[in-house]
Amino acid sequence: PARTKYRVGRAEATFLVQLESFVQEMLLRLYPPDTWSERVAHLINKGLLHGEKPALNSVAYELALSPRQLQNKLSQEGVTYQILLDQIRKETALKYLNESDITVCDLAFLLGFSEQSAFNHAFKRWTGANPGDYRKTSQPARSI
Repeated sequence: PARTKYRVGRAEATFLVQLESFVQEMLLRLYPPDTWSERVAHLINKGLLHGEKPALNSVAYELALSPRQLQNKLSQEGVTYQILLDQIRKETALKYLNESDITVCDLAFLLGFSEQSAFNHAFKRWTGANPGDYRKTSQPARSI
């Protein structure tokens, strides 16, 4: 069957975040993460979906590790906390810019950036474009 792309309006964005959080929790219960990086990625996602900027210290605390122990475990897997955080922020930003009408300012806050300009800078580093231009070129023209 033809796949239709449902666009989430601004009023539905909060519900979408809550629904995604619930689905992620259910998936985690069904398929527990096998690696430290998967565990950390889950906690970063969880924090972002709750409007928090998940810091290394808080994630380490939730995993009952010191920050240094967590860094060592991630290093053994060839990744850093910052790389995971940036990867998750990028994937989430692309998803929301493609699938919703959330404002760039609201998206920056959702992703834990203190200012929209910091998000714009990071997004340009990740993709080579600013979020507004990316949204314009990635979405089909809307019919009125």
